[in-house]
Order: sequence, then structure tokens, then C-alpha cells
Amino acid sequence: FCTLKPEVAEGHYWLSGALLEAGRRTEALAEIEAAFALAPRLDPIRYRWGKILISLGKLADAARVLEPLVPRWQQEAELFWLLGKCAMGLERPNQAVLYLRQAVALNPETAELQAQLGSACTAMGRMAEAAVAWQKASELGLNPAQRLSYGNFLLEDGKVEEADRKS
Repeated sequence: FCTLKPEVAEGHYWLSGALLEAGRRTEALAEIEAAFALAPRLDPIRYRWGKILISLGKLADAARVLEPLVPRWQQEAELFWLLGKCAMGLERPNQAVLYLRQAVALNPETAELQAQLGSACTAMGRMAEAAVAWQKASELGLNPAQRLSYGNFLLEDGKVEEADRKS
């Protein structure tokens, strides 16, 4: 049994993680906001805050919270992936493409990142770049929903026979 010291940011941080794992996202948000109020300069607190906001569908707030991390977290593919997800959800595909390119550059062997980049490029009408990302994602192994999205891309790109084979 552990008692939380309200004046210690790390306690709120760890509790927010446990609450998030338990699916208690609203309570997790309250705890991470308490942690941030106590220690606004700790980047892991800001990062978890952004992830909790995304889990609650608060994409504009999440982007606002996560964007200050970009200059200090240039090597963190997941940060750029999360920002790309926010941008896509906010119907900002151009911004999403920029973030997702960075995520893919840092971690090119992840099907999820390649598929997200393919979707963002498709939304921007950048079909050649989308085709490269979707092909790479396909080679890495797509889940059923991603295969369907890839098939839709192929149809949109006029490749009906290939879409039948891929999706």
C-alpha cells in the first residue's frame, strides 16, 4: 500500500500511468495535469499528458501539449507518429505528412508508420509517395484494417486488379 504525496509530481505521473492502463482515462488526465502543474519542465510528464489527451480524442489539445517536445525529442519516432495522428484527425494532412515522414525516417521498418504516411500522402494527393509508403507497409505486414486502406488507395490510384490481390 502506498500513499500519494500530493506535492510530488512523480507520484501523480506514476498514478496517471496506472490509471491509463486500467482504462480510467479521465482520472489519468487529472493526475497527469496535477503532475504537470508541479513539474512543467519534465518532458515525460508532457509526453504522457499528450498521449492521454489523444486517448480521450482531444487531438487539438494533444498537439498543443506535444509540439513543444519536438526540438528536444528529434530522435523519438513515436512523438512524430502521435503528432501525425493528431494532424490527420484534425484534417491537416499536409502537417501530418511532415510529422510522419520524420517518424518513418527514424523508424522505417514499422508497418504502422508506413501505413499512416501512405494515408496522409493519399489525402494530400501525393500518390507516388503514397505508393512507396503503402508498398513498404505491405512488405512489413499489414493488419486487416491497413490492408483494406491499402486496397482503397490502389482503387483510388486506378489499380483495380492489384487492389483485388492486396486487400
